[in-house]
Amino acid sequence: VDARQRLDPGGHPLRPADTVVVLGDPRALAPREVDALLDWVDRGGHLIVRTPPPGVVLAGEDVPLLDRLGVVAMDADPLCY
Repeated sequence: VDARQRLDPGGHPLRPADTVVVLGDPRALAPREVDALLDWVDRGGHLIVRTPPPGVVLAGEDVPLLDRLGVVAMDADPLCY
């Protein structure tokens, strides 16, 4: 296990069989990081990502990584609790 706060492809290149777990808010990823992650996934990488934290009002805000994966992040419906 190699844990770090930021991706560092220059210092720690990702290999096809590696797994990356994105525990932070995926909206914090820069577009170049999203591109790099998804290119790596296309080469066999494994990606586990969370949705934005509960209670965050999205109001139709795009989450580029989730959008590219076909996942739609929605506001919580308070009637569901």
